[in-house]
Amino acid sequence: MAMMRSIWMHPWDLEGARPREIVAELLDCGLNTCNLALAYHGGRMMLPHHSRRRVYEQDQSLVYYAVDRRRYGRGPLQPHVAAEASLVPPFLEACVAAGLAVNAWIVLCHNDRLGVSAPDCCIQNVFGDRYTHALCPANPHVRAYVTALCQDVAALPEVGRLDLEALSFMGYEHASLHDKRGVPLTRVVTWLLSICFCPSCRDALGSATGDLELRTRNAIELHLHAWAERDEVGLDTALPELLGLAELAQLLQTRQQALATLLDEVRAATRPKHLDLRLAASPLACGGKTALPWDALAGRVDSVTVSFFGQTPERMRSELGRLPSRAACCLKKRWRISSHSPEPSCKPSEAGRSSTDRRRCVPGEWRPLAAWIMLRS
Repeated sequence: MAMMRSIWMHPWDLEGARPREIVAELLDCGLNTCNLALAYHGGRMMLPHHSRRRVYEQDQSLVYYAVDRRRYGRGPLQPHVAAEASLVPPFLEACVAAGLAVNAWIVLCHNDRLGVSAPDCCIQNVFGDRYTHALCPANPHVRAYVTALCQDVAALPEVGRLDLEALSFMGYEHASLHDKRGVPLTRVVTWLLSICFCPSCRDALGSATGDLELRTRNAIELHLHAWAERDEVGLDTALPELLGLAELAQLLQTRQQALATLLDEVRAATRPKHLDLRLAASPLACGGKTALPWDALAGRVDSVTVSFFGQTPERMRSELGRLPSRAACCLKKRWRISSHSPEPSCKPSEAGRSSTDRRRCVPGEWRPLAAWIMLRS
């Protein structure tokens, strides 16, 4: 089987160029696949190689294909279609004609538009505050929306695989607003602020909710009022002490159960489409990657992607060390060393026209690690 050589792309990368020319450029770069975002969150993008603009602002989450409204029923979460969706069909046709495979990159629980319109569907911290960029995967309305979205995109005949991002409990740090803080926050405190206590999560936790809620609230309050007296402590050390070992284990098990059963629903709705999952190396991960153990993935997804954005080689080695070796794996791993903008070591001609690198440019300090990754995979 040929190695997949792909690029993450957004629909606004298609603006101002002929689809056939874009596809020809991708093929000329040695690529055989593109992962095109068909559901994406808000953001501000620097586009140094775009033909018409340098900065693109997407206000809130949108989808970029012709939605089948029948799949979404009458629930409170309904997809909003972007104007740039009209750029996608001719590009998909050009990809098919040229033999360039297309994977649909879909962001699921990170949705700042739907979170604002339906805050009851969002992550709720221990103080009752909602994070409107973060849909809770334990909420039944969110689960119905995620499943319908995946089924909707899987029905597109030009799409070969689904690239699933943010099938996860999003964290406090992974926000969509301009952040201001009166005190510095440690990794432990931001993790505690990321625990969801919405009604769905409280029901799933059952009798453990009360004690966990009290411990979480007290630990956060202690930091907020005495932060100067406390040192940074690792999550693995601090959380069992603050929450209790049994309580932390039950919390993680409850969250993993919500994610695993949601994956079951997505799998059933999209079969036989190939599912690729963005995987987190740590069970404590909060953000756009799914925190599930390897033994929970077999039969639910077909492959996983382990990605690193802006991390040091040391941090990458640490996270990779949590993953099993190839001999112990039942799934394919795809390693990606990527950046959100071209590295200084890349020549301008090698960076392509997208907001992400079109050619794989690995900075010098990462090359030994890249070679090690190739041996492991």
